[in-house]
Parts: sequence; structure tokens; C-alpha cells
Amino acid sequence: MSDVRWIFKKYMDAKRIEDFKALAKLTGIKYQTLLDHIEDPGLFRAFELRELNNVLQFSSEDLLQIIE
Repeated sequence: MSDVRWIFKKYMDAKRIEDFKALAKLTGIKYQTLLDHIEDPGLFRAFELRELNNVLQFSSEDLLQIIE
């Protein structure tokens, strides 16, 4: 599992979000787009990260790791 996928899973578990389909629905990001961007985080757009952070509430450290 990639580091970014692990970060997402950690926050999803804490928020009791069962899978990436549920996360996609909560954020309004298309499911396949979300999966693609998790595999290649450089594809994330600012508004997607903002929506994901609104739902998952990343720590600053983890958010930086996602965007690096």
C-alpha cells in the first residue's frame, strides 16, 4: 500500500468511512478520479484537497506528505 493510500485509510478509519466509494460520495469527487489521484497525488487539484480535508481533517504533516 502506498504511503498516500495509507494516510487516507488512517483518516477514513478514524471517521468510520468504509471505503473510497463512500469517501468519493462525501467529497463530490468522482470515484475513479479519487483512485487515480491517490495513486498519483500530483494530480490532485486544490479544490479536491480542500474537500478531502473538510471531510477527513488531515494533520498539516500528513497533508504536506500528500502534496509532496
